[in-house]
Amino acid sequence: INKLHSVVGNIFDLPGVYFSNTQYCRANVAEIQKMLGVSAVNPKYKTFPLVLFLGMQEDPTLKTILKAALRGVTSLHQETTGGPKTNARKWNLEHVTPGSIAWAAIIAIFLLLPDTEFQKLGTGKSSGIHYKDLFFHYKKLLLTKWDSRCIQ
Repeated sequence: INKLHSVVGNIFDLPGVYFSNTQYCRANVAEIQKMLGVSAVNPKYKTFPLVLFLGMQEDPTLKTILKAALRGVTSLHQETTGGPKTNARKWNLEHVTPGSIAWAAIIAIFLLLPDTEFQKLGTGKSSGIHYKDLFFHYKKLLLTKWDSRCIQ
């Protein structure tokens, strides 16, 4: 996740300065608030923030997060050839699974929020979001709807 901080700006098409310093106050950035579906007046985070449905069409955000996490951040700018084993090779990953999609969704949200680490109980220290519960909610939804047209 730490390596993803260097490319979060590219992933979300936002200035990199928002993410290069984990202490940067992202909670007050209007573009990020919009992506999370919150505002200063309504700071409650939603179960399905807008960042997961940008443009209400297939969005490359989760795919890009998975690519960077599994193949390395340099894979976002160039084809990987040689070098150290990627996480995808280390873990023998050959297919996208509901769990990997749910994980990417959680990471997308986490990277935008002011939280700087995952707490042991799975709750964001600053945001109060229950990442662990949210992950299982997303995964369950994906598993039960996996064969539906809108998921595929």
